[in-house]
Amino acid sequence: MRADLANLLEQVSRQAGCDLSAYDEAFLQRSVDKRMRAAGCQDTAEYGRLLDQGDGEVKELFGALNITYSEFFRDCLAFAVLERSVLPQLVDAGRKKGQTGIRVWSAGCAAGQEAYSIAILLDTLAGEVPFRIFATDREEARLLQARQGLYPVEALGGVRLGLLQTCFTRQGETYRLAERIMPRVDFSIYDL
Repeated sequence: MRADLANLLEQVSRQAGCDLSAYDEAFLQRSVDKRMRAAGCQDTAEYGRLLDQGDGEVKELFGALNITYSEFFRDCLAFAVLERSVLPQLVDAGRKKGQTGIRVWSAGCAAGQEAYSIAILLDTLAGEVPFRIFATDREEARLLQARQGLYPVEALGGVRLGLLQTCFTRQGETYRLAERIMPRVDFSIYDL
C-alpha cells in the first residue's frame, strides 16, 4: 500500500475508532479519491489536513466505505435454496424437537430488505412455529428506514407477485410490509 494512503487510513482509523485493515486496498483508494474530489483536495496531504479539521469529513469518508446496497430476494439462487431446502429443514427440525422457535441473524442489513426477505419466507413456511430475525447494521439512518418497512415500487422488483400481494400493502407509490411480519424483525446497531 502506498505510504500516503496508509498514513491517511491510519488517521481515519484513529479518528473514527475503527479498523480499516480488512478493506481491499483498491476499494480504499477509490473511496479516498472520490472523497478527495468531492472535497476539492488536490493531494492526500491536503485531504489529511481536512480530516484533521473535525469529524465531518471523517464521517463522510467512513460512510463512503460502507456498502449499503440491498434489495428484496437479491441473490435469487441463495433465496431459492433457503426457501426450498434450508428453511423447511429448520422448521421441520424445530417441530420434531419441540423447539420454541427459529432465530436468524441478518448482519449488515442496510435498509432491511434481506432481513425482511427471510421473514417473508419464514412467514409462508413456518406456520405455527414462531421465528425472530435479529437484523444489525452500523448505520442508524438505514435502520430507521428499515424499521418503517416502507419501500418504493422500484425496490420490490425481486418480490414475486404472490408475495407482493400477501406480504405488502400498497400506499400510493410505496409499499408497506405486512403488520404480521414487521414485528418479527428486530433492528439494532452492531458493527461487525
